[in-house]
Amino acid sequence: MPTTGSPVFTGGATPPNDDFFDVTANFIGAFGHVNWTEGWSSLVISVPTSIKEIKNNSIPDAYELSQNYPNPFNPTTNIQFALPNAANVKLVVFNILGQEVANLVNGYKDAGTYTITWDASKLSNGVYIYRLEAGSNIVTKKMTLLK
Repeated sequence: MPTTGSPVFTGGATPPNDDFFDVTANFIGAFGHVNWTEGWSSLVISVPTSIKEIKNNSIPDAYELSQNYPNPFNPTTNIQFALPNAANVKLVVFNILGQEVANLVNGYKDAGTYTITWDASKLSNGVYIYRLEAGSNIVTKKMTLLK
């Protein structure tokens, strides 16, 4: 396994004990044209939609998933949810056949109110279902994409 400062890995971070963190790492093909990644774990790069925490002084009283806005939408919409407690959160979008088409949030979030902007420009017109799972709470709503 390469270490910080070796020819194939630069960058690194020490994770905090109480929060998520970001690490920037640069991988350099130092062994010529051979597949230098062979035997390594896969590197997955995800492109998240924008997530914005709404700053206010109050913590929500209950779990809440708001109706997306605008609705109908083309091609972007906002989905807001509220967490009264920190929790593992999953916000997923499904097509009308129940097939997952987007995973918008999948991780730990502090108590607060969040707004997700979702870009559905690569999907076709139709009704989509979005589901919030936070702790033991599950809430589902529907939205319409009209191009």
